[in-house]
Amino acid sequence: MKALVAYILIILSSFTVFSQKSVYVKGYFRSNGTYVAPHYRSAPDGNFYNNWSTYGNINPYTGKEGTKVTPPKYRSYSSNIDNFNLAPLPEPVRGATYSYNYSNNALPTIQLNQVDYKSIPDNIKTAIAKKASRTWDNDFEMQAYVRKTQSEGYLKLIGLINQSEKIGLETDVIEWSMNIALSKWPDDYSMQAYIFENSVEGYLKLSAIISSDEWKSLPASVSTSILDRAYSDWQDDLSMQAYIVEKQLNGFYELVQLEKDLKELPINIQSQIRKKAIREWPRDLDMQAYIIEREINGYKSLNEY
Repeated sequence: MKALVAYILIILSSFTVFSQKSVYVKGYFRSNGTYVAPHYRSAPDGNFYNNWSTYGNINPYTGKEGTKVTPPKYRSYSSNIDNFNLAPLPEPVRGATYSYNYSNNALPTIQLNQVDYKSIPDNIKTAIAKKASRTWDNDFEMQAYVRKTQSEGYLKLIGLINQSEKIGLETDVIEWSMNIALSKWPDDYSMQAYIFENSVEGYLKLSAIISSDEWKSLPASVSTSILDRAYSDWQDDLSMQAYIVEKQLNGFYELVQLEKDLKELPINIQSQIRKKAIREWPRDLDMQAYIIEREINGYKSLNEY
């Protein structure tokens, strides 16, 4: 890990702008247990035709030619709970709001007032000073502010990397998070620290969620769809992936809980409400649950008038 930290320090000291043509993807397990080895892929930019997997393009790392000719279509979720076949869960977990606990692995708060600012290498100080004077050439007050915030950002970033090592975080996760931070904010230590911290926290949350009984009890089709949506929408943001996965997991169990109330309604009304929820929010279980709950309450209130 010391070699990793030294490598990152070299990169930071040069304020190098990482190429956004490709990004490193860490190894991971799919929901079906299949392991995907670490690899490089084309950087996400929302353009299907820039992907290496698209016909006419070639992956420079593997030499493999692209085969896809049309953008992928998003799969829709189904809110037909009768087809889900949930594994048995003890009360009150089943149908309850999902929660996770990753405090044992969470990154501790970095106390900057306990760090010696004189420990910042001279080349880093020089780079920060140049950034401050270049950005605010006629404003000494703002130059001082930039020097302060960038120095704090650098120290926090180094502290976060060291803390990641202490909790045993995988090297490829640290490298991936650092590369994302550098590619988004190549000359801003403060934002690099922010992006890096969010990425690591997101990874820890995702790990906790996917290891939970609630997640393991999902039907494979649902868990796969949730992961696919989180990854396709936020390929370079582990924090947002964790947010999406958590919201969709909550949505699924809310749908389970709502099914009893839904079945008290006439069959044609049940079908109408389900179709409305899926039509309006085909890829969002959380919003499907919101729509179904709202429509159930609305239908029941009709009898009051």
